[in-house]
Amino acid sequence: MPIVSLKVDEKTKKLMEMHDEINWSAVIRKNLEKKLEEMQKSVIDKERAKKACEDMDMLRKKHKNTYGKQGEDIVREWRDKRKL
Repeated sequence: MPIVSLKVDEKTKKLMEMHDEINWSAVIRKNLEKKLEEMQKSVIDKERAKKACEDMDMLRKKHKNTYGKQGEDIVREWRDKRKL
């Protein structure tokens, strides 16, 4: 297993030494793994995001070409009709 080292301040080191029954390497390793797992869940799949954007653009163009209006224009039209 590769070695990774870190620096802590004097106060933290003294507190760690007061609890030498704790395997600090294991505590740190577990927290690193947990944090990395959380970060991995939030990674955006760039290819999927790009495909989704292309799909939305295609749908937007199709909608505009079919009806000749943007979505907000259609919403405004229906709201105005409702007022009458």
